[in-house]
Order: sequence, then structure tokens, then C-alpha cells
Amino acid sequence: MRCFYNQIGRSMIEMLGVLAIIAVLSVGGIAGYSKAIEQFKVNKLIEEYNLLIAGLIEYKNGFPIVKGYDTYIASTIISLNLVPSTWKLRGSYLDDNRGNLLFIRAKFASSLNGLPVIVADFNLGGLKNNVSENFSTVTCQNIFNKIIIPLHSTLSLGYVYLNGAGHDMYYGDGYCSGKLKCIRDMSLNDVKNICSSCDAKRRCNVTITF
Repeated sequence: MRCFYNQIGRSMIEMLGVLAIIAVLSVGGIAGYSKAIEQFKVNKLIEEYNLLIAGLIEYKNGFPIVKGYDTYIASTIISLNLVPSTWKLRGSYLDDNRGNLLFIRAKFASSLNGLPVIVADFNLGGLKNNVSENFSTVTCQNIFNKIIIPLHSTLSLGYVYLNGAGHDMYYGDGYCSGKLKCIRDMSLNDVKNICSSCDAKRRCNVTITF
């Protein structure tokens, strides 16, 4: 009888161990699934951003500009069907429905014979009282790795704007001579550092110009 009870005891312990392993695997599986879904959403967003930037580059010289002033072109961009139908116009901003606000403008560039320069500010996580409390470093890194760096020959600038602080600016191929940092030379660590520079106590946004 003693042997019989010992066998039952070991079986129950083994069963509890198996259940514990299953529980750990389930938690890990759920976490992995959630991470995969979030990355899918980020990838879709980056794809939308890429299409937007491609459209802006195509129509760049056709945007109206006034010397000495910035022209906010969100409405024009929508009329050109350069943004997904799910995005909304919020005043001068484009709301991508993922909590991010895009502020895009055309400005006069005397150095380019009066041709417009496009400036796009990605306010990641939106703005609350003009502060970027929810600035997303993950989305920021994806923008640099999948948009800014691949477009190093087209862009003039790519950086994270920090209100009231200095900016670590990286320049496109046509501008990064001398001691200026080149977008094409950015490492993964450079991207990580620049996207971690927002302290959530100021206004921060990823800015690109072309």
C-alpha cells in the first residue's frame, strides 16, 4: 500500500509540473502573439508613411508656396489622395488613427531657385498640452530604419526635434559634407539613441525635410 500511495503522489507532482509548464508556455505564447500583432500594426503604419512620403516627393514642386511663410498642406495632401481614407484632418494636422499627428508644410527655399522644401513632423503619440507624453521610441526607430535611412539620397535632414534643447541632426547625401553627420552612416545604436532622447516632458517629434 505504501508503494501504491507513493506512486500516486509522484504522479500528482508530475501532473502539477506539467500544468505549470503549460501555464508558462501559454503566458509566453500570449505575450509573443501580442508582440507580433503590435509589430504588424507598426509595419502597416510605416507602409502608410512610406506611401505618403513617396507621394509628397512626386508632387513636391507643385505645392503652393509664399516667400517668407510656411504653407500648411494637409488639406491639399488629402485632396491628392496621398493619405489613407481612415486618416482624419485635425486642424493643420493629419491624424493617422494610431495616436500620431503629422504636421506637414511647404516652405520657400531660395537656395533651390524658389522651389519648395517639404517639412514633415511626426508627433508620435500625439500631443497633450503641447507635451509628448506618449512619444513612441519603437515607432521612431522604425521610421528611421525603414524610411529615413533608405531615403538618405533624397532627404536633406532627419532628426528628432526636442523643444528647448539641441537637436542631433543627420543630413542627406547632398548636405552631409565636412563634420555634418550623414543619414547613410547611421547605425542601429545611433537610431536607438536619437529615438530615446525624448524625456516625455517636452514636445518631441521626428522631423524630415526634402
